[in-house]
Amino acid sequence: MEPVLLQIHMHVRCNAIKRDSEWSRHTDNSAGPASTPERHQTTDNMVMMKNSVIMATCLLLLSSLALQSYANSFGPDECCFKFFPKRLQKSAVVNFRYTDALCPMEGVLFTMKAGREVCVDATQQWVKNIIKTKELNRTKKVTNSTTTPSQ
Repeated sequence: MEPVLLQIHMHVRCNAIKRDSEWSRHTDNSAGPASTPERHQTTDNMVMMKNSVIMATCLLLLSSLALQSYANSFGPDECCFKFFPKRLQKSAVVNFRYTDALCPMEGVLFTMKAGREVCVDATQQWVKNIIKTKELNRTKKVTNSTTTPSQ
């Protein structure tokens, strides 16, 4: 139940309990000491206190869930926690991207020809060589596509 609906539901329930207790006060005069106004007042107070405890508990749970989701929304999207143990062929790597600086391990995600992504250690020399080659290929493609042939 959403908080607003819960609050309305509790308010309606509380008013119904209050009405029922007022009705029983007016109709049951012969019940003796068990139905004294003080007894009904105590019952009303207990119901009100119970409702406020339930409302406070629901509010506490809702706020803790909101804080949990808020804290998780600011982390990095992809991190490497384990690196691929073997060297990869330059020709098999199509693209690369670095992991976020907030990640616990500095890594590079290689996209392979088959579409699979592989995490590799960015500090390894063979990884640096592949990155350098791919960056050179990118710049060659950019300069070839921006230059127009002269006629």
